[in-house]
Amino acid sequence: MNDESEPIDVGGLLTIDVDSELRKLSSAQFQGPWQLPAELVRRALARGSHHIQVETGRHRVVVHALGVAIGEEQLRATAMLLDGRQPNEVRHKALTRLEAEGELTLLGLFSLHCRRIELSTHAPTGGVRLIYERGSPPRLEAARKEASLRCEVSLRAPSLDRRQVTQWLQNVARFARGNITLDGKPIACGFDDVIVHTDLRAPLVGRIAIPRDSESAHVWLLEHGLVSAHITVPDAPAFEAAVELGSDAIDLSAARLREAVTPHLKELVDQATSLLVSLGRSFQTRAFPEETRAQAARLVLQAAHKRLRFEEVVALPLFRAVDPAGYRLIDLLGLRASASRDATGAFLIAALYPNQRTDRFALGAGPVLVADATERTRIAELMQVRFRPPESRDSRGSMQATLRRLADSARYQLRSFIAWARYPIRARPVPEPQLDATERNFVDLMRHELVGTIADVVLCHGAGPVRRSRGPLGVLQLPRKNPDVQAAISAVTTDPAWVYPAALALMDGLSLPPVSTRARWLERPRPSRATRT
Repeated sequence: MNDESEPIDVGGLLTIDVDSELRKLSSAQFQGPWQLPAELVRRALARGSHHIQVETGRHRVVVHALGVAIGEEQLRATAMLLDGRQPNEVRHKALTRLEAEGELTLLGLFSLHCRRIELSTHAPTGGVRLIYERGSPPRLEAARKEASLRCEVSLRAPSLDRRQVTQWLQNVARFARGNITLDGKPIACGFDDVIVHTDLRAPLVGRIAIPRDSESAHVWLLEHGLVSAHITVPDAPAFEAAVELGSDAIDLSAARLREAVTPHLKELVDQATSLLVSLGRSFQTRAFPEETRAQAARLVLQAAHKRLRFEEVVALPLFRAVDPAGYRLIDLLGLRASASRDATGAFLIAALYPNQRTDRFALGAGPVLVADATERTRIAELMQVRFRPPESRDSRGSMQATLRRLADSARYQLRSFIAWARYPIRARPVPEPQLDATERNFVDLMRHELVGTIADVVLCHGAGPVRRSRGPLGVLQLPRKNPDVQAAISAVTTDPAWVYPAALALMDGLSLPPVSTRARWLERPRPSRATRT
């Protein structure tokens, strides 16, 4: 080893450190250049601005924020980092200062390789402006006085794609409080399609809503007004929430936000159930579309199954019933009270399908449930009941009843003929390796449950009718885009116990599942007796 080693170039090491740290802090924190304008909006919101204007153009973005400023010392530190002529020690000190003050957004400017940067603060007492153009040293100059405090950031960079910038900002600023305009138009705020929404109760901050058409619960995690992450909440009725988790911490990672919201998930589910109860009670005084009632009823059954505010949700009048006086809404308690027992002691509830005419049945004094197959299945699962139609007004052997049965059969045959006419050629089976995990699991469960009844179950291309090939057993062919097949896959994925009713619906009279399959369905784990009362 040579004793006369060369001296260490400390300045060179600092150059490497500064450039490396700048790349880390300016690039690693963003998914892409399109995210930086939104982070400038977040910075303004975090410092109290309620009026922000964003203007976009070809490789250009300008952000005006009323009521906030970029401090003169912060502008000087930014200028030092932009100025390659400055000593390395000075640039490193400027970087450390901006990082310590949480100004990661200003450091993010270095990831854009801007052609021009202009940062300015205007105030009644005067202001200061930083101007930087590629190839020239940055300069600081006085800015004009204005009646109110305001800061402006103007950027020109080839990496700023206008479409990506506007789309990202519209997505993440959808729950921001305040007046945010994008190219002169207010950003659409709030949830997309919900029945009802309200503010979250303390200790949570944000909004919560009941969606119009959803089967799962989603929580949007906000950091100073903008969306930074989202999670799905299992074992809860469908709801949407936007929760503000902003703090003074420098680390704005999605993982930290998910950790921060985890202790509040139980409270979120309770507040969602409370909002659902409030919605259900409003059905007593207001008229809602049938789609809204059906969604509210589905969520109430989910909440009752999970025993969330059980005594309140079972008393919500959300289920259609008919009696000699006409249609009305009934709650689960009233529905259970109307049940009778058969010879085996099982509970029976009189029920009709929505497409059945009530004048063809002899309605008794008690309510008759009017529900489709989905709603019936969920009620049966919760309350452990079976359904029976009321007595028909027509005698089975009468000419009118015979003609009606023939008409019903003709309509069924016509629907089948139309389906076969639209799709005369049997669809090709989807190769097993091309099935996703959900589809593969569904096919395996169907094969296991229907063994001995059919030879095989296969998913096919297209959206044609369900078919069964010829032979002693035959192959059940399920087009993957058929609505009934898609609904069956969704139900079985949610709960494998639903494979029996799914098979029953898909075979539609072609054959029946084995008796053993029905027995396993009836013997599956059920809610406690307290749930059934």
